[in-house]
Amino acid sequence: MSKRLTRRRFVKGSAAAAPLVLLPTITRNALGANNKINCAAIGAGGKGDSDIGKCANAGENVVALTDVDASPARGASIRYGNAQKFDDYRKMLDKMHKQIDAITISTPDHCHAIAAAAAIQLGKHVYVQKPLTHTVYEARLLRQLARKHKVCTQMGNQGTALDSLRTGIEIIQSGGIGDVSEVHVWSNRPVWPQGQKAMDKVKEGKGKPVPANLNWDAWLGPAADRPFNPAYLPFNWRGFWDFGTGALGDMACHTMNLPFWALELQYPSSFEAKVPKVYPITPPEWSVIQFEFPERKVVKTGKTLAPVSLTWYDGTRTGLPQAERTFQKKLAALGINRPNQSGSLFIGKNGALYAPGDYGHSINLLPKANFNGYQNPKPWLPRRGGGNFDQHQTNEWLEAIRANKPELAMSNFEYAAYFTEIILLGNLAMRVPGKKVEWDGKAMKSPNVKAANQYVHMKYRKGWELGASLT
Repeated sequence: MSKRLTRRRFVKGSAAAAPLVLLPTITRNALGANNKINCAAIGAGGKGDSDIGKCANAGENVVALTDVDASPARGASIRYGNAQKFDDYRKMLDKMHKQIDAITISTPDHCHAIAAAAAIQLGKHVYVQKPLTHTVYEARLLRQLARKHKVCTQMGNQGTALDSLRTGIEIIQSGGIGDVSEVHVWSNRPVWPQGQKAMDKVKEGKGKPVPANLNWDAWLGPAADRPFNPAYLPFNWRGFWDFGTGALGDMACHTMNLPFWALELQYPSSFEAKVPKVYPITPPEWSVIQFEFPERKVVKTGKTLAPVSLTWYDGTRTGLPQAERTFQKKLAALGINRPNQSGSLFIGKNGALYAPGDYGHSINLLPKANFNGYQNPKPWLPRRGGGNFDQHQTNEWLEAIRANKPELAMSNFEYAAYFTEIILLGNLAMRVPGKKVEWDGKAMKSPNVKAANQYVHMKYRKGWELGASLT
């Protein structure tokens, strides 16, 4: 079977729904082999520390650090003593944009797009943690901006760089398990307060003073103004709609990565969610979301891929009923009685592929009797050498910057923004559960469930706007 494109490339602008084209070559001068990339961090504590650390470990310069909370960023601040320090990324960009080549962005979800959009429009290469954006609209906008300004981009779904994940993609795309009709993806998230527990935390935290080390205004960013509440941070923001994207936003960019890439999924025709309860400010304790993807034609080969039903499950540790765990029944029939707490399962005409865990570290063909003597196809995707996938993911981005080739970072925004846009549709479904939401991907709206459309975009607090719009 002919090889397919390694990544989806979409034609100009927001009208792109399916066609594959290569990104244009960026026009700025490539960095010389002995030149170092001047890197900055927006978010320097926790994951931000490790993200900017990958740049430093690769020998690049760390010239600036921004974090709204001085406490978790203290380690990076000491480690990169010569870097200038800020508590507001806008101040950093105003003062230092001419000295910065590339920026890592590792903030709560609601600040990803505003920071990335500002950096891209200044011509900066950006590495943005998953999920790429807080809303569907933001994802499409970042894809458009990255293309327009010809910068190198990468989303931090680190498993993308794993050799094993790329092997799984090649098996599926070469027809190893036959036409795939259904996929199941599940997660043990949330591991933070969500649903009623999150509501209770907000009540408990009312009236608490703002810590001296925190710039609360900058932490809120584009979200509506409100008094400080420790219920939201430093980690629990994931369980609030105003700041995070719940279990789906946290983990689907990892665990759904193999299905999305391998099956070259495009906009779903519909999606529908089951949840235990709808809360005004927080995702529910668990959810089951079914996406229906139509037939799609691969431009390079002309092959038509069969329709696929993809079901997402979260909350396996927080109350997901056994009756809803269809993936466990499917695995048991294939001889897997104790599945991993997260993973993906592909059901094909000739057998199944099971990838336990979130990143695609292990690829298993089931039942084993169906694959006696099976040999993996000859690799056509580039290999990173396995090992520390987190390091490799960042280095792909740095290599792309040096070579002036955005496509070398294989979770660049041409792929990652489209992927994120589709993932976040599941959060629309959770806000209107029990309704089959038909979806017009090109127009970014539902023609039949109008209530879902209000969650495609968000309102931005004055002074914290996106600073750009779709054209």
